[in-house]
Amino acid sequence: MKKELKEDVVINSLMATGMLTNFALLQSMKQSKTLTVMVLTGLAAMGVFFLFLSSITG
Repeated sequence: MKKELKEDVVINSLMATGMLTNFALLQSMKQSKTLTVMVLTGLAAMGVFFLFLSSITG
């Protein structure tokens, strides 16, 4: 019972701060190597895109 109450408090605090989706993504990334690779690839692609845009403007 206490463990469930503690988990409810954690989930409610994450919901209040807006970090529940980030927490859920990290939990899913722990279980799935494919998701981890996809997220890292997406972040790298966004970084390269922003570098490209900054090189065009400057």
